[in-house]
Amino acid sequence: MAMPAGFVSLLLARSFAASSRATDPGCRDTEPDATGIGEYGFTTVAWEAFGAVPEATRAQYLTEAFALAAQTGYVDGFCWFYPYTTPWNPASWALLLGSYPNFQPTQTFEALVAVPNG
Repeated sequence: MAMPAGFVSLLLARSFAASSRATDPGCRDTEPDATGIGEYGFTTVAWEAFGAVPEATRAQYLTEAFALAAQTGYVDGFCWFYPYTTPWNPASWALLLGSYPNFQPTQTFEALVAVPNG
């Protein structure tokens, strides 16, 4: 399953902007700026305008997102929306279910653990 078009568009637009800046003689920047991606995630239960994404698909999206981000050369930070549940963060968005010290990892958390460093 492919990443949602919005995320791919974000990375491509950012890449184009960085390369345009680097080749524009009127621009003072010669290197693309580092970018962090925050609040990335998908819910397993439909909520407002967000449709439900099955757990296995979320895990695949996370793997693909990290791979795409690593290919850009300028993404230096990546943060999942809700790492664990709280009274304000529902389990449908979380990587870890339950409460400390008895967290139960989701398939998406396992995919995160498997992402290569670097």
